[in-house]
Amino acid sequence: MLLNDKNGAERFYTLAYTKNNKDKTVLVALYKFYELVGTQDLAERLVNEAYKLYPNDQNVVKAYANLNKTEIDKKNSLALDYISKKQYKLAIETYLQVEPKDDGIYFSIANCYNMLDDTKSAIKYFKKAIEFNPKNFEAHYSMAILNYKKGDVNSPEETVKKALEIDNKNPNAIVLSKTIIQAQIDRILNEAYVYHEKEDYKKADEVLSAGLKKYPRESQLYYYKGLNKEAMGDILGAIQEYRLAIKVDSNCSIAYYSLALLLEKVDNKKGALEAFETYLSHNT
Repeated sequence: MLLNDKNGAERFYTLAYTKNNKDKTVLVALYKFYELVGTQDLAERLVNEAYKLYPNDQNVVKAYANLNKTEIDKKNSLALDYISKKQYKLAIETYLQVEPKDDGIYFSIANCYNMLDDTKSAIKYFKKAIEFNPKNFEAHYSMAILNYKKGDVNSPEETVKKALEIDNKNPNAIVLSKTIIQAQIDRILNEAYVYHEKEDYKKADEVLSAGLKKYPRESQLYYYKGLNKEAMGDILGAIQEYRLAIKVDSNCSIAYYSLALLLEKVDNKKGALEAFETYLSHNT
């Protein structure tokens, strides 16, 4: 509303600046005003002042980058040329000279380290990209892949979950999430199997129960919990677990088969027949 009155607008922004010359919103607003009206020297002074105070603020960095656009574009072009020649170390050196650095620059540095198989440094700069811009989907997704490849237990799942919160329809992230979760399920099953083979059925049951607290929709865990309960001699408990496996996944055919066998044992012939017929319908 003040843009039609240059003097009034200047008085308004200057007054706000006088009252709080360290307020980033005021600094950026006054910078934009001076840039708009062509007072470039004052605009530059304010944006430099703001960047010293708030080097990680997105709006401040954007304004400072705009001020240094020519130099940033030159370094970006040089870094991309190094990348095209697979000279990743030189590309990293060039990107590190860029000021200011935003999530895009951090992401590029991380990718270069990834190409050099320096996973630790790549993850470090993916984290910097995310710290700067928590909504950077590619940084979350890429970091999840690296954490998964290096064998982290929990962080890949958490990171890809954040990526899906940003873009829940991304097909690559959906596939990665399923892959990571299945790896977690396999880890739980393998741990339970070790105890089961040692006939430590109680410990195996504890492992599977803990897994189900985290993954209550995983039919595999219910199914193997049923097998373990059978080994313990808890037929009714096993029947319950097989039913739960079927409840969360009606296509878990092996659960129908195991359920049919146990229902026949407890003389529930009708239930056994129904379960066996369903099993056959899934396998014919």
